[in-house]
Amino acid sequence: MRQIERFWYFCRPYKGLIALILIITPITAFFEYVNVAVFFNLANIVLGQAASLEQSSNIFKYIHKLIDIVPVNDMLLSAIIILISTSLAKSVGLTLAAYLNSYFSQRARIDLQFRLSERYLEAPYRFFIQNKQGSLLFNLTQAPLTVASVLKVFPNIFIGIIRISFLALLMFMVSVKVT
Repeated sequence: MRQIERFWYFCRPYKGLIALILIITPITAFFEYVNVAVFFNLANIVLGQAASLEQSSNIFKYIHKLIDIVPVNDMLLSAIIILISTSLAKSVGLTLAAYLNSYFSQRARIDLQFRLSERYLEAPYRFFIQNKQGSLLFNLTQAPLTVASVLKVFPNIFIGIIRISFLALLMFMVSVKVT
């Protein structure tokens, strides 16, 4: 429990960034989910099995309706347009999530280094005599890098778990036997 409190100590000033990452991640995973479902539908259209796929799962019925909404007469072209659109939305979301994740970890590192340097500047001379220069330099340079690395890894793990969960859900919807 102490590790969570320590982790939250560094995350607390960045609640807005964390909330934004937590909002963007499921949206991006959903677009990836739809992207794979459209790809399955596209493959079945090319193979001429659109009717059998439409009957197999609810998601494919919705994807088929989405393809029908596109104002193009050719079903294959409509599916490709939807595939490109979802791929673009997924890529934008992943790029934004990666940017926010990096910004969050580096902002925390910079703020921590600034707070430490402020404390060092306000410390009495005796503090510098009692502590080794190596440990002071480590605390000022390397320790914030370690904190930034940890703060970058946790959102990446969360993003991976959410993406895998959405894709596993889709695979179960396609066929439980295959999954």
